[in-house]
Amino acid sequence: MVNKFHHCSLKIPLNEVQISTISKFNSLVYEGKILIHERKECFCGGKEFETLSSFDRFCLPFGTQICKSCGLVSQKLSISENSLQLFYDQIYWPLIRGVEKKNIYKNLFKTSPKKEESQSFVLPYLLSQKKENIRIFEVGCGEGLRVKKLVKELNKFGINNQAYGCDYSTEAIKNFEKTNIKVVIGGIESLETFGKADILILSHVFEHMNDLKKALEQIKKIIKTDGLVYIEVPGLIDLKNKVEYGYSYQNYNVLAHVYNFSLVTLSNVMSFGGFKLIEGDEFIRSVFTLGTSQQTKSGYKQIKKALKDSRIKEKSYEKKNSFYRYIKRLLKVLLGKKGFL
Repeated sequence: MVNKFHHCSLKIPLNEVQISTISKFNSLVYEGKILIHERKECFCGGKEFETLSSFDRFCLPFGTQICKSCGLVSQKLSISENSLQLFYDQIYWPLIRGVEKKNIYKNLFKTSPKKEESQSFVLPYLLSQKKENIRIFEVGCGEGLRVKKLVKELNKFGINNQAYGCDYSTEAIKNFEKTNIKVVIGGIESLETFGKADILILSHVFEHMNDLKKALEQIKKIIKTDGLVYIEVPGLIDLKNKVEYGYSYQNYNVLAHVYNFSLVTLSNVMSFGGFKLIEGDEFIRSVFTLGTSQQTKSGYKQIKKALKDSRIKEKSYEKKNSFYRYIKRLLKVLLGKKGFL
């Protein structure tokens, strides 16, 4: 059992905007404008959990737990679905980027791909279908890096396409004012008015979804029978390679990420909804299509080992950084004494 008085120490510095945003978030929760609910059952139906963390990277009480049955990692507490639009419009990006909302759309409203790609991961699978016209949907499009890149690639191959997107943030919409991409405010359901897609992009979005069963139903409604679903999330097994988090699970964990996935646990969830994996890696980048559900297996042991490996790497990383910081301070003192500073 986790001690509720457990001390949380921030590993990342917060600026004034982030501190102010946390205060605003707490006020919205206190006022009942953002609702929080407790998760007592896993997506798979399992009820036995092991605690992984008590807080997120901002020391907010959004700890995580791993299901001992299937291995899916989920938050103990999460923001209710009815509160998501307010949360993402007012809180999420100022907290993550440390920049006031009015300035975010200029150049910071995005989750940049952290893996080098000469072309979109899903492009070869779209080209193999040999369609003359392709309809693209992106959920949580933000600045639109994924959808804009795919449109450009299809245009290069002379393939007609129409692109649509949705996002909860009013500022995000401003990124598409001078493009041919139609973007509306809302979640998956807001795209239904545009028909069905040949490719649905969920880049750093699926881990934010509160009700995965509902999300899977909504996804089925907006893709064609031969449609493709591209899902990219920050893979948990790959944490030992993610220097942007300092290889730290505590830094990796953030209140907006309702779930942490491995390729196995993601495939299990998609399989439940009637989707089969075409290809994927532990980064995670993955392509799914409608098909016969696959036999599921637990990701518990694999994830526990991966977390242990990343913790070893985190300690080494911290030790090395501590040494470099010491040398830097020492040099500043020595150089300062000699009049160089």
